Amino acid sequence: MHFSRSDATKSSIWLVFLLFSFVPFLFSELNGTALATVAAGFVFFALAYALGSGYHASVPRWDLPLFALVWCAVLLVGPLALLPLIGWYVLVFLPYFMAVFLYVMPGSTGYSMVGCGAGFTVILLIIFQPPNAFVLAGLAVYTPAFMVLNKSLEDRKAAERSAESRLRLARERETIASDIHDLLGQSLTVINLKSELARRQLQFAPEKSEEELRAISELT
Repeated sequence: MHFSRSDATKSSIWLVFLLFSFVPFLFSELNGTALATVAAGFVFFALAYALGSGYHASVPRWDLPLFALVWCAVLLVGPLALLPLIGWYVLVFLPYFMAVFLYVMPGSTGYSMVGCGAGFTVILLIIFQPPNAFVLAGLAVYTPAFMVLNKSLEDRKAAERSAESRLRLARERETIASDIHDLLGQSLTVINLKSELARRQLQFAPEKSEEELRAISELT
C-alpha cells in the first residue's frame, strides 16, 4: 500500500474538532495521570485516523470492507481505553467512525452502516439515559445526517462529471467518425475520377494513364 500525505492532511483537518472536544478536560476534575491518559487516548486516535486516511486510497476496491473493519478496530482502542475515565463522552469519536464507513465502504454499504450506527447509539442513550443524553443524541443523529448529505452531494457531482466526460468523449468520437467518413468519400471520388481518366487515356496516352494509376495507388 502507498501512503498519501495529501489524503492524510485533508482528513486530519477534521481532527481539529477532536481537539476542541479535548479542551473541557483541561478544566475538569481529572488528576494529572488521568488527564495524561485521556490526552494519550486522543493522540492515539488522531494518529490512527490520519494514517488510515493516508493509506485507504491505495487499497484495492475488493479489500476496502476488510480495511475499514481493521481500521475501525484500531481506532476503537482509544475510546475503549478512555471509557472508564470519560464515560459517554467517548461519543465524540463517533463521527470519525461513521466517516470511515461512509467514505471507505463501497456502494450503499457505507450509508447503511452509518444509519445503523446512529440508530443503535440513540437506542443506547434512550435505555441508559446518561447525563446530557439530549446533546449526545443530537451528536449521534445530526452529525451523521450532515455527513450523509455532504457525501450524497459529492457523489452527485462526481456522477455529473462522469456523465459530462462520457458525453464529451462521445462527441469527439462522432466528430472523428464524421471526418473519416468525409475523407473516405472524397478519396473514393478522386479514385473514381482518376480511374475513368486512366481508362480513357489507356489507348491514346498510355504514359499518362500509367501516371493516373500510380496516383490512384498512392491514394490507397
